[in-house]
Amino acid sequence: MKQNIRQDSQQNKTQNIMQSMDQNIPDGIMREVEKILDDRFKDFNKGLGFCHIYWYHKKELLRERGYSWLSPADLDPNAIYD
Repeated sequence: MKQNIRQDSQQNKTQNIMQSMDQNIPDGIMREVEKILDDRFKDFNKGLGFCHIYWYHKKELLRERGYSWLSPADLDPNAIYD
């Protein structure tokens, strides 16, 4: 039973990540923002918690361009990402 719950949780995380990536934002805009982020964080320590920093900056850059984007953590606040 415990293993099934863990597998369901992992499936939910995967589904949420895929949903967060498919929010009607044009590919060109997403690539532009991800390039900016790659350059911004190229020398950054990408340890535990980095995904939250990355998602915050991604959300802000997309907001500046007129898009509302939800991170995986926004989509499933009960999940732990790291």
